[in-house]
Amino acid sequence: MKDAEALLAAHLPMATSSWSVGEFGVLAEFHHARTPTESASTSIASTDGGALRVSLHPDVRVLAYETPSPNPRLWNHGIAFCLPEDKARMDGRTGVTELGPDTRAIFDSSREDLLFDLGLARRSVNFCVRTGDPTLVSVLRRALGVSVLDDAALSAAIVAAGPTRVVESRMARIEITNPIPAPGGASPEGPHTHLMPELIRRRRTHDANIPLPAGYLACLTLYPSHPARDAEGRERTFDANLHAEYQHLLERYGDADYLAAKRGEDGRRSRKENLGRLIAARQRALASKIDPDPT
Repeated sequence: MKDAEALLAAHLPMATSSWSVGEFGVLAEFHHARTPTESASTSIASTDGGALRVSLHPDVRVLAYETPSPNPRLWNHGIAFCLPEDKARMDGRTGVTELGPDTRAIFDSSREDLLFDLGLARRSVNFCVRTGDPTLVSVLRRALGVSVLDDAALSAAIVAAGPTRVVESRMARIEITNPIPAPGGASPEGPHTHLMPELIRRRRTHDANIPLPAGYLACLTLYPSHPARDAEGRERTFDANLHAEYQHLLERYGDADYLAAKRGEDGRRSRKENLGRLIAARQRALASKIDPDPT
């Protein structure tokens, strides 16, 4: 718990750190916009287009990880705040459900608007919309009991109306007010959501390359500043200091077998150990400005 509290205190106010709540195909991402907003709260961060509130659980377990990027020169990294599955589980609603006024909204000004769960039946997250628009409220009420995944007209109405998306786990809530892009459109910079039916239907909670402890689910993920990529995923000049900072976190909170593989120690040829060797090679090559995967 103390490690998680220290990470939260260090990174929540940091404009270069990003966060997410969600599962495979269902995700809210909190990135600071160009003009971050300061907060007097130690558990809330806000910026143009969205806000995040964190409430750590006493049983939280911290895992730092790295995974391959589709870009053969790069990798992803993150720090997952995990809970045992029985404590991480959310409501798992299978159809649109009206939840009444959003009394837990991050800001008082939104607590009279109505909250609707979209019925995605996810294990560790509820994906909801919040609105005071009478027209959209009527549309949502006509769809009660039906998952948004099974109602193309409802999905289109939500995109057109652009309500606030509210994505919650047992340890965090992200509220997104940025516009919803049209199908095939690009997500806006700053806070945004992803709802991808083709991935949701795979029923996976997370990327298979993330070595979550058995029986645990991630309820919040922190993305410290990446040494070779900005918050929107654009490649940039390698920063050795940022790389060293994250490697320190990885040594403290990472998976032991993965770390041993990165150090070149002999071990099994498991997925995570193979990934450790792959990513270590990419990092060495980028640091020395040699492409590890020449074409």
